[in-house]
Amino acid sequence: MGKFVPSIALFLCLTNMAYAEYFLVNDMSLIKYEMGPDGRVYFRNLNEYDARFQGCCYNYYLDTDTSGGKVIWSTIMTTMAMKQPLYMHGSPAATPSKITHISKYQ
Repeated sequence: MGKFVPSIALFLCLTNMAYAEYFLVNDMSLIKYEMGPDGRVYFRNLNEYDARFQGCCYNYYLDTDTSGGKVIWSTIMTTMAMKQPLYMHGSPAATPSKITHISKYQ
């Protein structure tokens, strides 16, 4: 039993690192982005909303070539037009990565 407890603690620490980090953008109309010919939308100013994220320019992206990416992009554009808040998720924040989830809690 003594060896089992540290193994569980190590497992929880390692799995926690894989979770996406999220941040709130209070007004999605202020997000700067660029859409490339590869179907990716690159978000250029996420660091203005959360200091854990790197600054401009091609660090975080959404792949709109997937069905999930198309739905996420559609939701993002809707919240942009309505100037509404939205949570965005990337993993991990300090490393250039794909935006994998969005959430609306408010």
